[in-house]
Amino acid sequence: MDYAENFKGCEWVDEITVEDYPSGSLRTKCTWTVETKKAKKSGQTTQRVARVTVNPKTLRPCAPKKTTYSKMVKLCQANDELTYILELGEYGNLHLSLGTLAGIKTFYPKEGELPIELMKVFDLIAIKTPGGSGMFIPSRMKEQALSKNCTLIED
Repeated sequence: MDYAENFKGCEWVDEITVEDYPSGSLRTKCTWTVETKKAKKSGQTTQRVARVTVNPKTLRPCAPKKTTYSKMVKLCQANDELTYILELGEYGNLHLSLGTLAGIKTFYPKEGELPIELMKVFDLIAIKTPGGSGMFIPSRMKEQALSKNCTLIED
């Protein structure tokens, strides 16, 4: 999949509704929403996606299906007309899933293999820690990372 081309011009949002979503042999309404939770002790916020479909026979909402919490989450309808979920994981990786909540690919920072279009969504940079592991971090943390002997990973 050409990620740069598929997501070019894509608007990343916190909620998407599709009126004509497949449900077996029928069609129904489906809504994806980003939920945000603030931790009581640390004050850090985490996010996850809840997907709710409407039962096409009873027209009542089904129980929501939810992902696990991540640092940041965004949704988009890409150029291929599918719904995608992009998450910045707890350990600094980027995870791309379909709206069905099935994972597609997890990106790890590697020189020459950076998903630049996806990094722009959260305004991320890629760094390598002194221990050798790579991670994506918000660009506002660049100076802090460099002061701790991290190096930038470039494409």
